Parts: sequence; structure tokens; C-alpha cells
Amino acid sequence: MFSAKVTALLLSLKFLICPCGWDRRQADFERNQGFVKVQRFGKMEQGRFTESSGLAKSQTESTFFSHSDSGAPPYLYRLNFKGQVTDTIRVPGAAAIDWEAMTTDGQGNLYIADFGNNYNNRKDLAIYKWPEPPATTNNTVLPPAQKINISYKPQKAFPPTNEQDWQYNAEALFYWQDSLYIINKNGQGKTAALYSLPANPSTNTLVLSPQTNIKLKGIVTGASMNATGTMLAVATYGRIYFFKNHGIKGMPLKLKPYKCIAFAKGQVEAITWINPKQLLVSNETARLWMLTLKGNI
Repeated sequence: MFSAKVTALLLSLKFLICPCGWDRRQADFERNQGFVKVQRFGKMEQGRFTESSGLAKSQTESTFFSHSDSGAPPYLYRLNFKGQVTDTIRVPGAAAIDWEAMTTDGQGNLYIADFGNNYNNRKDLAIYKWPEPPATTNNTVLPPAQKINISYKPQKAFPPTNEQDWQYNAEALFYWQDSLYIINKNGQGKTAALYSLPANPSTNTLVLSPQTNIKLKGIVTGASMNATGTMLAVATYGRIYFFKNHGIKGMPLKLKPYKCIAFAKGQVEAITWINPKQLLVSNETARLWMLTLKGNI
């Protein structure tokens, strides 16, 4: 949407001028102070696809996956770390209304979130669980994806009458400790709602209630938990937030604000950890950045 792009540009400019001030004062985030080094990494191969709305590191190969935004077919793209598309994979059994995020569980599964809901009027939100495909899929019969239908318990109207109540759009999905977590897009509020669901549900239709709110000021467009479950990165238009997770096995997620960095790189759409010290970030035009964490985490 044109208006969304204009909003993203204005927000990026605003955050470049006034990075993280509110978050430090009101939400106890710390300054970057050399915590993260940002490097331009390149751009994904043009022609095969031009947008990047989700990212996930392959669990078996030195590659990563991405997918397009709304209006595209249900394809995943495998890319190498030169940004070249090495495979285009149709996900069997999946529809693509508005794919907005993806994540992995460290156990060989990908999760693709079809929960983009700009107008808060969708009743067909879903997450697809699918085994990571082999490195080469030529002539390979792939299993169908498991569809997990989701809805939000607080939502009573589609859309809510008052636009201030349009809080049922999301672009961020991450995995931790046998559960999937969704962070709502947040608009221009000061908190974002966090929802959770089991990664291996006993039923394929789930009604979600908010678990808690995360205090940050930004439009949330992506999230990724590191492999050890100790650090959550959240991408927004103009900023990237880091939270320390003090939750332990068998206990709920327990997030503490840690670092906030300015990141005015256009309309950022996705983020994923690729190793314990580095994250890959993409924007809507498929440009890539590498974030390297320095010092002890």
C-alpha cells in the first residue's frame, strides 16, 4: 500500500533523528554503544522474486529461506549467502493470502505465517507447519503442510468498528521451547501484544488470548529468538530491539529489555539469527544486512 510505504519512510526518518530516546526513558532499553555492527550484505537475486517478507536459516544447509508478501503464490525461495536463489519450492497444501513471517524449531520444521491482516477483517488466519525440504527438490514428492487455523479471542468484529481497536495484524513469529509466539504489529502504540500457541497442537483450530504486552514504540515487522533461547531480536520500522529472555525450561517466556539500535534501512520486513553472534535482516525491496553482535551476550 502506498500509504504504508510513506508511513514507513517517515518513521524511518524520525527514528534516525531521534533513535531509541523514548525506549531508553520509558522501557529501560540501553544504548547500542558498539553492541551491534551493521553491514550492508547485498541484495537478493532479482527476477525470481523481488520482495522478502520472511526469513529463516536452513537447519541443514548453508542457506536460508525467504518468501514474498501478499499477492504472491505459495512459494519458498532457498538462497545462498550471496543472495542467489538456488531453489524455488511450492509448499504443497498451502495457500498464500498474506504470508508475513516464518521461523524454524531446530527440529527440522518450518513455520510459515499467513496472518497478514491490514484491515483486521480476515477470518482465515493460519500458520503452516512443514518439514524443511531437501537441498534439491527436483522430482521430489514433498509432503503437504499442516495448516493450523488461528483467531484472536479478543476480536469480536471483523473489522472492529473503531480503527483504534485494529490490533489483529501481525508480521512477527518466533519459536521457543515447543511454542510459537506472535507479536502484533502494534501500529503506533507503546506496547505490542504477545500471543502463544503450541508448535505441535492437538487440534488444528486455535483461539489465542494475549499472554502479555511488550513495551516498545514501533511497528513490529519481524522477530527471531536465538538458538539458546536467551536473546530475542525484534525488528520495527526504524529500530531493532533486543530482549534478554530469563525464562527457563518448563516456565513462561520472561523478557527483559536490553538494547535498542537505530536501523533506518527502508521498510524492514524480516530478521533471523544465522549463528550465535549474527543476524540477517531484509527489507521490502529484498536488500540484506548483516548484524554482528560484539562482546559477551
